[in-house]
Amino acid sequence: MTTKKCAIFRYVILFAFPFLFVNCAKEKDAQPEPIDTRTVLQISDVEIGTNDSRTAYVNGDLHLEAKVTASTKIKQLKLQITPSISGHGWIFSQTFTENVSGAESLHFHEHIYIPENARAGVYDVLFIAYDENGGQTRYKGSLTILKDPLIPQIANAEISLSGDVLAVTADIKIPSGLQEIYIEVQSAAWTRKYVFTEVGLVGLTNYTLNKTLNLAEAPSGHYHIHISVTDRVEKRIGHTFHLDK
Repeated sequence: MTTKKCAIFRYVILFAFPFLFVNCAKEKDAQPEPIDTRTVLQISDVEIGTNDSRTAYVNGDLHLEAKVTASTKIKQLKLQITPSISGHGWIFSQTFTENVSGAESLHFHEHIYIPENARAGVYDVLFIAYDENGGQTRYKGSLTILKDPLIPQIANAEISLSGDVLAVTADIKIPSGLQEIYIEVQSAAWTRKYVFTEVGLVGLTNYTLNKTLNLAEAPSGHYHIHISVTDRVEKRIGHTFHLDK
Protein backbone atom coordinates (compact mmCIF):
# COMPACT_ATOMS: atom_id res chain seq x y z
CA MET A 1 0.00 0.00 0.00
CA THR A 2 1.36 3.40 -0.96
CA THR A 3 1.78 6.28 1.45
CA LYS A 4 -1.16 8.09 -0.15
CA LYS A 5 -3.40 5.06 0.24
CA CYS A 6 -2.38 4.69 3.92
CA ALA A 7 -3.31 8.29 4.59
CA ILE A 8 -6.71 7.86 2.93
CA PHE A 9 -7.33 4.70 4.98
CA ARG A 10 -6.61 6.55 8.25
CA TYR A 11 -9.15 9.25 7.34
CA VAL A 12 -11.74 6.59 6.53
CA ILE A 13 -11.30 5.04 9.97
CA LEU A 14 -11.55 8.37 11.79
CA PHE A 15 -14.57 9.68 9.90
CA ALA A 16 -16.44 6.43 9.38
CA PHE A 17 -16.18 5.14 12.97
CA PRO A 18 -16.07 8.13 15.32
CA PHE A 19 -19.14 6.77 17.10
CA LEU A 20 -16.97 4.02 18.56
CA PHE A 21 -15.07 6.57 20.65
CA VAL A 22 -18.18 8.58 21.50
CA ASN A 23 -20.15 5.50 22.54
CA CYS A 24 -17.33 4.25 24.74
CA ALA A 25 -17.17 7.62 26.50
CA LYS A 26 -20.94 7.68 26.99
CA GLU A 27 -20.95 4.16 28.39
CA LYS A 28 -18.25 5.15 30.86
CA ASP A 29 -20.20 8.26 31.93
CA ALA A 30 -23.43 6.28 32.28
CA GLN A 31 -22.12 3.85 34.90
CA PRO A 32 -24.63 3.63 37.82
CA GLU A 33 -23.81 5.36 41.08
CA PRO A 34 -22.42 3.05 43.77
CA ILE A 35 -25.19 1.60 45.93
CA ASP A 36 -25.45 3.36 49.29
CA THR A 37 -25.02 0.55 51.79
CA ARG A 38 -25.57 2.77 54.80
CA THR A 39 -28.61 1.89 56.85
CA VAL A 40 -31.80 3.77 57.52
CA LEU A 41 -31.45 4.86 61.16
CA GLN A 42 -34.14 6.89 62.91
CA ILE A 43 -34.93 8.34 66.34
CA SER A 44 -38.63 9.08 66.91
CA ASP A 45 -41.39 9.35 69.55
CA VAL A 46 -39.07 11.26 71.87
CA GLU A 47 -40.25 12.30 75.35
CA ILE A 48 -38.17 14.66 77.47
CA GLY A 49 -39.75 15.02 80.89
CA THR A 50 -43.01 13.49 82.09
CA ASN A 51 -45.59 13.55 79.28
CA ASP A 52 -42.95 15.33 77.16
CA SER A 53 -43.23 18.41 79.37
CA ARG A 54 -39.60 19.37 78.57
CA THR A 55 -39.18 20.27 82.26
CA ALA A 56 -37.62 18.57 85.28
CA TYR A 57 -36.60 19.49 88.81
CA VAL A 58 -33.32 19.65 90.67
CA ASN A 59 -32.96 16.66 93.03
CA GLY A 60 -35.46 14.68 90.97
CA ASP A 61 -35.64 12.26 88.08
CA LEU A 62 -35.74 13.22 84.41
CA HIS A 63 -38.00 10.93 82.38
CA LEU A 64 -36.66 10.13 78.90
CA GLU A 65 -38.16 7.96 76.17
CA ALA A 66 -37.35 7.41 72.52
CA LYS A 67 -37.83 4.88 69.75
CA VAL A 68 -34.79 3.89 67.68
CA THR A 69 -35.16 1.87 64.48
CA ALA A 70 -32.57 0.69 61.97
CA SER A 71 -32.57 -1.35 58.79
CA THR A 72 -29.58 -3.18 60.25
CA LYS A 73 -28.51 -3.67 63.86
CA ILE A 74 -28.10 -0.83 66.36
CA LYS A 75 -24.67 -0.60 67.98
CA GLN A 76 -25.19 1.94 70.76
CA LEU A 77 -27.15 4.97 71.90
CA LYS A 78 -25.44 7.97 73.44
CA LEU A 79 -27.20 10.53 75.63
CA GLN A 80 -25.77 13.96 76.38
CA ILE A 81 -27.30 16.72 78.52
CA THR A 82 -25.43 20.01 78.46
CA PRO A 83 -26.22 23.64 79.32
CA SER A 84 -27.46 25.68 76.39
CA ILE A 85 -24.95 28.32 77.49
CA SER A 86 -21.61 26.49 77.53
CA GLY A 87 -19.96 26.09 80.91
CA HIS A 88 -22.94 27.20 82.97
CA GLY A 89 -24.60 24.18 84.56
CA TRP A 90 -24.84 20.44 84.99
CA ILE A 91 -23.38 18.05 82.39
CA PHE A 92 -24.44 14.44 81.85
CA SER A 93 -23.12 11.92 79.31
CA GLN A 94 -23.70 8.18 79.04
CA THR A 95 -23.45 5.58 76.28
CA PHE A 96 -25.98 2.74 76.44
CA THR A 97 -25.14 -0.69 74.99
CA GLU A 98 -26.93 -3.14 77.30
CA ASN A 99 -30.23 -4.22 75.70
CA VAL A 100 -29.29 -1.87 72.82
CA SER A 101 -26.43 -3.48 70.89
CA GLY A 102 -27.66 -5.92 68.25
CA ALA A 103 -31.29 -4.75 68.25
CA GLU A 104 -33.05 -3.57 65.09
CA SER A 105 -35.74 -1.74 67.05
CA LEU A 106 -35.37 -0.22 70.50
CA HIS A 107 -37.72 1.39 73.01
CA PHE A 108 -35.40 3.49 75.15
CA HIS A 109 -36.78 4.42 78.58
CA GLU A 110 -34.60 5.88 81.30
CA HIS A 111 -34.89 8.07 84.37
CA ILE A 112 -31.84 10.24 84.97
CA TYR A 113 -31.27 11.71 88.41
CA ILE A 114 -30.64 15.46 88.43
CA PRO A 115 -28.30 16.16 91.35
CA GLU A 116 -29.05 18.62 94.09
CA ASN A 117 -26.22 20.91 93.00
CA ALA A 118 -27.40 21.12 89.37
CA ARG A 119 -27.96 24.67 88.19
CA ALA A 120 -31.46 25.62 87.07
CA GLY A 121 -31.74 26.76 83.47
CA VAL A 122 -32.16 25.66 79.87
CA TYR A 123 -30.32 22.56 78.66
CA ASP A 124 -29.81 20.71 75.39
CA VAL A 125 -30.68 17.01 75.32
CA LEU A 126 -28.90 15.13 72.53
CA PHE A 127 -29.57 11.54 71.47
CA ILE A 128 -27.02 9.96 69.08
CA ALA A 129 -27.77 6.50 67.69
CA TYR A 130 -25.08 4.43 65.96
CA ASP A 131 -25.54 1.33 63.81
CA GLU A 132 -23.10 -1.50 63.12
CA ASN A 133 -22.32 -0.14 59.64
CA GLY A 134 -20.89 3.09 61.02
CA GLY A 135 -24.00 5.17 60.37
CA GLN A 136 -25.40 7.58 62.93
CA THR A 137 -28.36 9.88 63.46
CA ARG A 138 -29.15 12.55 66.02
CA TYR A 139 -32.08 14.12 67.82
CA LYS A 140 -31.70 17.35 69.78
CA GLY A 141 -34.32 18.72 72.14
CA SER A 142 -34.60 21.33 74.87
CA LEU A 143 -35.03 20.83 78.62
CA THR A 144 -35.72 23.39 81.35
CA ILE A 145 -34.47 22.41 84.80
CA LEU A 146 -36.29 24.13 87.65
CA LYS A 147 -35.46 24.54 91.31
CA ASP A 148 -38.49 24.56 93.59
CA PRO A 149 -38.34 24.06 97.39
CA LEU A 150 -42.01 23.05 97.39
CA ILE A 151 -41.74 20.01 95.13
CA PRO A 152 -42.11 16.56 96.72
CA GLN A 153 -38.94 14.96 98.06
CA ILE A 154 -38.02 11.28 98.16
CA ALA A 155 -35.35 10.30 100.69
CA ASN A 156 -33.82 7.07 102.03
CA ALA A 157 -35.30 5.07 99.16
CA GLU A 158 -34.34 1.39 99.10
CA ILE A 159 -35.39 -1.79 97.32
CA SER A 160 -34.68 -5.46 97.97
CA LEU A 161 -35.74 -8.63 96.17
CA SER A 162 -36.33 -11.90 98.00
CA GLY A 163 -37.44 -14.60 95.60
CA ASP A 164 -40.36 -13.04 93.74
CA VAL A 165 -41.15 -10.46 96.43
CA LEU A 166 -39.91 -6.91 95.93
CA ALA A 167 -39.78 -4.61 98.97
CA VAL A 168 -39.76 -0.84 98.39
CA THR A 169 -39.28 1.72 101.15
CA ALA A 170 -38.81 5.51 101.19
CA ASP A 171 -39.47 8.62 103.25
CA ILE A 172 -41.53 11.12 101.29
CA LYS A 173 -42.22 14.80 101.99
CA ILE A 174 -44.98 16.58 100.10
CA PRO A 175 -45.22 20.27 101.15
CA SER A 176 -48.29 20.90 98.96
CA GLY A 177 -50.02 17.66 99.96
CA LEU A 178 -49.93 14.23 98.34
CA GLN A 179 -52.17 13.52 95.35
CA GLU A 180 -50.86 10.24 93.92
CA ILE A 181 -48.07 7.75 94.42
CA TYR A 182 -47.21 4.73 92.31
CA ILE A 183 -44.43 2.24 91.66
CA GLU A 184 -43.73 1.08 88.11
CA VAL A 185 -41.80 -2.12 87.41
CA GLN A 186 -40.66 -1.95 83.81
CA SER A 187 -38.57 -3.98 81.37
CA ALA A 188 -38.58 -4.53 77.62
CA ALA A 189 -40.69 -7.66 78.07
CA TRP A 190 -42.93 -6.91 81.07
CA THR A 191 -44.31 -3.78 82.74
CA ARG A 192 -46.64 -3.34 85.69
CA LYS A 193 -47.82 -0.16 87.44
CA TYR A 194 -48.93 -0.28 91.08
CA VAL A 195 -51.02 2.72 92.16
CA PHE A 196 -51.66 3.23 95.87
CA THR A 197 -54.96 4.79 96.90
CA GLU A 198 -55.46 3.81 100.52
CA VAL A 199 -57.85 5.89 102.63
CA GLY A 200 -56.27 9.03 104.06
CA LEU A 201 -53.38 9.09 101.58
CA VAL A 202 -54.45 12.19 99.65
CA GLY A 203 -53.39 15.42 101.33
CA LEU A 204 -50.60 13.99 103.49
CA THR A 205 -47.46 16.11 103.75
CA ASN A 206 -45.30 13.27 105.10
CA TYR A 207 -45.56 9.63 104.09
CA THR A 208 -43.48 6.53 104.79
CA LEU A 209 -43.60 4.23 101.79
CA ASN A 210 -43.31 0.57 102.77
CA LYS A 211 -44.67 -1.76 100.09
CA THR A 212 -44.13 -5.35 99.00
CA LEU A 213 -44.90 -6.36 95.42
CA ASN A 214 -45.31 -9.90 94.12
CA LEU A 215 -43.32 -10.24 90.91
CA ALA A 216 -43.97 -13.94 90.31
CA GLU A 217 -45.40 -13.16 86.86
CA ALA A 218 -42.39 -11.07 85.84
CA PRO A 219 -39.89 -12.97 83.66
CA SER A 220 -36.17 -12.88 84.36
CA GLY A 221 -34.44 -9.79 83.04
CA HIS A 222 -33.27 -6.27 83.76
CA TYR A 223 -35.88 -3.95 85.31
CA HIS A 224 -36.36 -0.30 86.17
CA ILE A 225 -38.16 0.23 89.48
CA HIS A 226 -39.61 3.74 89.41
CA ILE A 227 -41.24 5.53 92.35
CA SER A 228 -43.42 8.47 91.27
CA VAL A 229 -44.97 11.05 93.61
CA THR A 230 -47.40 13.77 92.48
CA ASP A 231 -48.63 16.57 94.75
CA ARG A 232 -51.95 18.40 94.71
CA VAL A 233 -50.67 21.14 92.40
CA GLU A 234 -49.52 18.52 89.84
CA LYS A 235 -45.80 18.72 90.57
CA ARG A 236 -44.19 15.33 90.14
CA ILE A 237 -40.94 13.87 91.37
CA GLY A 238 -39.48 10.42 90.85
CA HIS A 239 -36.73 8.04 91.89
CA THR A 240 -35.50 5.07 89.86
CA PHE A 241 -33.61 1.88 90.68
CA HIS A 242 -32.16 -0.79 88.40
CA LEU A 243 -32.81 -4.43 89.27
CA ASP A 244 -31.86 -7.80 87.76
CA LYS A 245 -34.38 -10.55 88.44
